[in-house]
Amino acid sequence: MRKSILGYFMTVLMTALLLCSLFFYQAMDHVILSITKKDMQILMSQVHQDITHQGWQYLKETWQQDDIRLTIFDLSGDILMDSIYDPSDIVEEDCQEVQHALKLGQGYTQRYSASMEQTMLYFTYYDQDLSIVVRLGLPRLTLRNYHWQLVPSVLLSGAMALAIAWILSRRFARSISQPLNEIADEMIKLEQHVYDLDFKTYSYEELQRITQATRSLSQSLASYIAQLEREKKIRQTFFANASHELKTPLTSIQGYAELLENGLLEDESLRKEALQHLKKETKNMSHLIRDILMISQLEAKDVKVTLEDIGCYLFLKETVDDFQTLAHQHRVTLHWQCEQSIHVWMSRDHLRSLVHNLLANAIKYNHEEGNVYMDAYVKDQSFILSIEDDGLGIPLKDQSHIFERFYRVDKGRSKKVGGTGLGLSIVKHIVHYYNGTIHLTSEENIGTKMTVILPVIQKGDDIS
Repeated sequence: MRKSILGYFMTVLMTALLLCSLFFYQAMDHVILSITKKDMQILMSQVHQDITHQGWQYLKETWQQDDIRLTIFDLSGDILMDSIYDPSDIVEEDCQEVQHALKLGQGYTQRYSASMEQTMLYFTYYDQDLSIVVRLGLPRLTLRNYHWQLVPSVLLSGAMALAIAWILSRRFARSISQPLNEIADEMIKLEQHVYDLDFKTYSYEELQRITQATRSLSQSLASYIAQLEREKKIRQTFFANASHELKTPLTSIQGYAELLENGLLEDESLRKEALQHLKKETKNMSHLIRDILMISQLEAKDVKVTLEDIGCYLFLKETVDDFQTLAHQHRVTLHWQCEQSIHVWMSRDHLRSLVHNLLANAIKYNHEEGNVYMDAYVKDQSFILSIEDDGLGIPLKDQSHIFERFYRVDKGRSKKVGGTGLGLSIVKHIVHYYNGTIHLTSEENIGTKMTVILPVIQKGDDIS
């Protein structure tokens, strides 16, 4: 990169010097021509005075100007006098400047002279009183005439310009390449999983933007890696817990199956009891697998979910009717209310799982003669579902963990009342799936209140 910058700098400089030289040549050539014309005007005035006082016949003897050719023509263009050559020896080409002077009175002409064998600048003057045309001729001087005088200066100034440009371009290239190398060295640290990058403050705004963007990227990458590690740990814990939860019913099923297979349960009542245990453990495994699949689907939002328009009043009425048996078993009274006009656009399975898990926990973790209150309403364009009980409550130390998979506040009571330990985790995933929130308020021996807030999803909207 540094070589490229130096190359560009030197190319630009050489181009600039070349263009400047061309413009300088043209400008100086114009200046020399202007000065020469003024000198010829002054000289012509002197010639005119000499002709007026002495006559043109005496100019041949008195003319003492070097490199200046003085020629006098008659009106027909014949040469009467020349300061350099004898008129009879001159083979003059077409003197267009004479005709030019006869028409305009005076003027300048630049052309190649065969007699002088070089390009000449002529200034002609028509003297009407004497009926003659006076012509002054000077060699057309250009910068080429001063070539050898100018070459040392041009070479010296060009060398100085190149030297200065080389020094400045190297500094500029270093000011660009060095920060980029430093930034690259910091970015290489990402390969060693070092995400706390330390960048210097640079003078160029563009480099500052690069460092800021890189630092932001490294921080995002660090968060992403940390999130992956957390998810990896969660998955490992989840699979370990799932294996443990499946191991218990599988062991029980295997034990009862071996007893039945070996004919060790000859009593009919014992065989029926074994079959009931087999059925219970199979049901528990089925529920556990169903809940695991539910969580997996909720985490993978790209899984196709069928949404539908659900009337909440009828849905909750049917749900409460289904839970009356469980409530009766635990001697808990259900109270509920819902506005009949409420409709939500969501998966029926999701809504059923959401309500069932919250309602089942409120009933199971209650005390005899307890109460469960369910209220559904719309507020601020959101669907609100509140389920409250006056049961056991949740200890403060456990409240931040109850939505974790397989987390149980009271393991002994949890096994007694049944359940997979995934209910509240499923609730959390459903709420997040619909971009909602869930709030917990609980106090031991007083009760627990769960409040779910979901956006009112209109028919046809997408969940993202």
